[in-house]
Amino acid sequence: PGAALPLAPGPAGGAPWALAVAAPDDESDLPPALEAVAAGVRAGTALVAVAGGTPLTRRLLCEAARLDHGALSLLVEDADDDVATTAVLSGRTDLVAARPGELRP
Repeated sequence: PGAALPLAPGPAGGAPWALAVAAPDDESDLPPALEAVAAGVRAGTALVAVAGGTPLTRRLLCEAARLDHGALSLLVEDADDDVATTAVLSGRTDLVAARPGELRP
């Protein structure tokens, strides 16, 4: 609790762990973000953290990471317990970071 979770903007140094992806503000702008997720997972990223954008675009990217690429997903948003629980139980994400603000790689 309260500790920072450092995330790189992409896999690096042969030991990838997590990838920070900024969700777009509009669904029409999803393709580059979806490609970033795919490229990160191909390079060995185990966890995709998604922040920014809208609630819908964040969830769509988390779902793509989980369902299309088999990576763990972390939804970063200012969420109460009910929203976080629903996001996990509905299969839209694996984890929720309930804090406001943008993800800082």
